Amino acid sequence: MATCPNCDYKLKLTDWRPECPKCGVNLMYFKMEERLRADADKAELEYAKGQPRIDRLKASVFGSPWAIVRLVMLLLPIGALMLPLGRISLNLPFYEKTTTVNAVEIYNAVSKMDFGRLFSLAGSDLIGKDVTLFLVSLVMILLTLVVIIVQLVFVVMSFGKKGYQRNVATAAIGAVLTLLSGLFFALSCKGFGAHLPGVFTGSLNPLGMCAVAITFLLIIAINLLIKMKGIEVKYKDVSEFLLPYNERPSVIAAKKEEEMKEEIKEEI
Repeated sequence: MATCPNCDYKLKLTDWRPECPKCGVNLMYFKMEERLRADADKAELEYAKGQPRIDRLKASVFGSPWAIVRLVMLLLPIGALMLPLGRISLNLPFYEKTTTVNAVEIYNAVSKMDFGRLFSLAGSDLIGKDVTLFLVSLVMILLTLVVIIVQLVFVVMSFGKKGYQRNVATAAIGAVLTLLSGLFFALSCKGFGAHLPGVFTGSLNPLGMCAVAITFLLIIAINLLIKMKGIEVKYKDVSEFLLPYNERPSVIAAKKEEEMKEEIKEEI
């Protein structure tokens, strides 16, 4: 059975009133202020422990002009992928089409692509190798897009363990994937052109692919520059919230002020 928190009286099933039948204290609101204060102390303590992490996150993104430049540069690969990366032309009976390869066309192609048929063509004796090279190129350019998104996530973790090394490694992976994607695309176009003469022509735009790779190299450079110059983290002072409520300087000062007011009232 429950007991009264004030007098330890053992409550009975017949004690249905909110007041203790022995001491009369309201069981529901007994020491409600202290309990609320304890809950508030726990919340403020968690806030004080988490605030330095938030301060470091803010510094990673907006802590210096170079950090803001880095944030903008992380979007450059997306813009570079909008440039012409290559060209594909199909010349079939009653059908001709020339497509400039870029991020938009890659998205449109992937959303409409019949991967089952592509995988079956990969087993063809005539163009199987060319289809495989094309699929590898496509996978690598899609992984490049994933790397771009991952970079945006990693930038807020720059002050974490090996944060700068992670940023540089991710950008380096993006550059390598871009160049390999261009290489496999060029090889697949060459193979298709040789095996399907007059039907398929394709070419890589080296300037477009190099532009994407260069944006990743610029991201590496800005990360190294930030590493050398450093970013000052402006920590918010939350030391007061690490102390018990009654020991906080602001609370003590407020109590003293109230006591002084009470003394002045008594003198008057």
